[in-house]
Amino acid sequence: CFQDMILINFVNYGSLTFFQISCVSSKGLYYDYESNADGEYSVLAGTESFSESLEQVTIEKGRYLVFEGKATSPNDEARIQAVIDTWGRIWGYFERNKSEYKRAYKTDFEHYKSQTEINIYISIV
Repeated sequence: CFQDMILINFVNYGSLTFFQISCVSSKGLYYDYESNADGEYSVLAGTESFSESLEQVTIEKGRYLVFEGKATSPNDEARIQAVIDTWGRIWGYFERNKSEYKRAYKTDFEHYKSQTEINIYISIV
């Protein structure tokens, strides 16, 4: 599925924006980075439903470093903690000056593989 590009549909609903990636289940998307981790950025929350009225945005082909997370159980508290812990590992990895990879601050996204598994894709240069 992750070939030349991923097509993402999104729609604004109040203060939330929902989107669909055609080949990835449940997701969260971070994009439109102002500068780096300290700057502003946009966030979209994913949905499984499809609608012709959704706008479209494209994530171009690129390099991503994937961080895996696993919840201790499928309940919401454990799943949220797994996401927080995984983002903590990401921030820790990139805070080191000698990390092998550098963030591109283009588009990052979360892929919820199951009720207890998450992969977070971080765009890298």
